[in-house]
Amino acid sequence: MQRRDGNFVFQFRAFISLLTGVSFVVMSVSGILLYIAPSGRRAAEMDWSVWALSRAQWTALHLSFSTLFVIASLAHVWLNRKPLLEYLTLKIRAARRLRWEWLAVVLLAALTAWGTLRPFEPFTTLLDQRDRFRRPESAKDNSPAETVGMRQVTLEAYCRQMNLAPEAVLENLRDYGISAEKSDTLSAIAQRNNIRPGPLRRLITSESP
Repeated sequence: MQRRDGNFVFQFRAFISLLTGVSFVVMSVSGILLYIAPSGRRAAEMDWSVWALSRAQWTALHLSFSTLFVIASLAHVWLNRKPLLEYLTLKIRAARRLRWEWLAVVLLAALTAWGTLRPFEPFTTLLDQRDRFRRPESAKDNSPAETVGMRQVTLEAYCRQMNLAPEAVLENLRDYGISAEKSDTLSAIAQRNNIRPGPLRRLITSESP
């Protein structure tokens, strides 16, 4: 606000700028905390909290401030549309001299998206670290099913880790009506047969489902 002729004037541009900044900070902090937080059920069992706020409360804050950030950002773009359009026009004209840079950006973005959706190193590292934060005891367990790598480890590789014969495991799974191949990932088997990962692992190791 600024005083003009004895009256306070609300500066909407300043309000939007501050709102964008504050919502970004809260969104970033809550995102980092949710990244390292235990999974929902474990967080409840451990009574996990940071600054007296539970995981569910941090999740709600992250969603609310992410929404606020998007709204404030759109308002910021609208208020500054003229200088932004001028800036973009200049950049588009200059882009003719940046063809290799644009190509590099597009290729890097495509590689990042591909590496994240079809996980392979080093893109899986971020997810691996997240699950180590969420389940620290899994770092002591060499079983690939206890880490995020379970999403992509094949049945054959898992059997090797557990010192099991893949053919015997396949036969056991088929006795339970589970469709699987040695080259299938555990997550793919679980999704295809509508079974949770925990019971699937117990079936693989011939334990009671």
